[in-house]
Amino acid sequence: MGANYHDTLGNEALAIALSIRDEDPQQILDSLTRGCASDPHRMAQIIMALAAFTPVDEPHTDLVARVMGITHARVDHVLQAVAA
Repeated sequence: MGANYHDTLGNEALAIALSIRDEDPQQILDSLTRGCASDPHRMAQIIMALAAFTPVDEPHTDLVARVMGITHARVDHVLQAVAA
């Protein structure tokens, strides 16, 4: 396992982090579930990369606020689509 492999894992973890803001959560869940079933070792490494990306030095309230911001943006987007 060379640097390219680890770069690929990091890129996959980052893609998941970015997709959670724009894509259908059910599609993301389904894709992650398939990945875990087909290659659990690789998916565990991606989860570890996501954990490493998490800013644990920030106050818990800041992390919760970030998640709520993502959630509210998604809900607002859906409400605007329904209203149109």
